[in-house]
Amino acid sequence: MPILLTDFTDAEKGGRFSLHTAWRLPDGRIAATDGHIAVIVEADVSTSGTISIDENAKRPREILNIMEGHGRIREWQPLPEYPQCEDCGGAGYTIDEGESKDCGKCDVTFGSDVVKRPLANKLVNLPDCEWATTSKDDMIPFRFTGGIGLVAPRR
Repeated sequence: MPILLTDFTDAEKGGRFSLHTAWRLPDGRIAATDGHIAVIVEADVSTSGTISIDENAKRPREILNIMEGHGRIREWQPLPEYPQCEDCGGAGYTIDEGESKDCGKCDVTFGSDVVKRPLANKLVNLPDCEWATTSKDDMIPFRFTGGIGLVAPRR
């Protein structure tokens, strides 16, 4: 099953144009981020979604530096249990009078950090996804078959 790159971009939110599509890194891997979650996928992994080839587009240059610590992590854990939620059905948001509102009742706990449910839901579809805790960063590292990533905890 291909990794859907648009799950990790800012396209649906209408935010920063430079984050609307995934892009190819100089080493051939593919990166995508929406500013809250980021992935780098190996070049030979099956993906779907738009990949930008605009070399002049402004992209987060530090993405490789931020991800470099993954190779030093020795303890990875399976994804935590996701709580059932009667209010939102696990989506992480409710619709009230046509407006989307953060549920806040079913966020997912990763060690001592909490991740908003919509972000945590994106990890479930990644093959063999695992996460780790580090004291170095304020982002939560994760890895999956064919790639690595970071997700921002709720602050």
